[in-house]
Amino acid sequence: MLDRFMGAMLGASIGDALGAYFEGWRFSSTIKLSADKIESKYLGVYTDDTEMTIILAESIIKEKRLKASLFVRELAAKFNPRRGYGYGTMTVLRQVKRGVDWREATHRVFEGGSYGNGGCIRVAPVSLAYYDDKKLLLKAAEYSCIVTHSHPLGIEGCLLQAYAISLALKSIDKEKILNELLKLARHNVYLRKLSQIEKLLKKKADLKEAVHVLGNFSSAPDSMPLALYLFLKNNGFENTIIDAIRCGGDTDSIAAMAGALAGAYYGYESIPRRLVEKLEDKDKILELARKLWKLKREAKILEPML
Repeated sequence: MLDRFMGAMLGASIGDALGAYFEGWRFSSTIKLSADKIESKYLGVYTDDTEMTIILAESIIKEKRLKASLFVRELAAKFNPRRGYGYGTMTVLRQVKRGVDWREATHRVFEGGSYGNGGCIRVAPVSLAYYDDKKLLLKAAEYSCIVTHSHPLGIEGCLLQAYAISLALKSIDKEKILNELLKLARHNVYLRKLSQIEKLLKKKADLKEAVHVLGNFSSAPDSMPLALYLFLKNNGFENTIIDAIRCGGDTDSIAAMAGALAGAYYGYESIPRRLVEKLEDKDKILELARKLWKLKREAKILEPML
């Protein structure tokens, strides 16, 4: 299981760093890229996606639980705007840093709350901490998301991604993972897209059709389903994240989500060492995975709290 913990954390970060250069590219451009061309642009430098994941993992380890109020304070204190945070998320965090309660800040910035994919892309540490208890996992995932992305569609995307990672950690058959997520989905957009994933897999659809049907943008409904599809479609870690980048759009976030799933499923040993060695803060990220695994092994993870 330690191998899978490390795979999930490192897989998300490598997907993020590998996709960073191509963020915002059109599908018509990225689909032409070879794996070698994509890797030639890999500097190992991660974006806000990984920074948030690291801070979330650190806060869980510090409290031995997901404590949302601590996480958002830590995030507001430590986030680096140069990592590529969206304007809305930065505004929320700056308000929290000035002492505004996160409940107020999120609704000041986003009427009705944000449904961006920020909660989805950073949720891997929550899945590691609570993978063996579905009820606590979903509660922790919601709490980790709501502090910056409080729209119901943003939260549901985060729950689906968190649950998918937990199932991947347990080596659940891929077809069953999709079926379990279909049972969990509530909003029509997710029910529809998860059903479409099933159809795309059966017909062995190409990436162009998958992007057209599922989306490749930065909202949770337009990115999390595509990341899931790429994980379910591909064999192996490397194929998964290369396809994520070839889909264009929000490449770093989609590859981060797909990388977390593939890393959890195939394990750390499946990740090419040449990608691992170039990754910024790789030792720190691996150590966070080890600490989360140790807390789980010693049964020291407590119930999540707001």
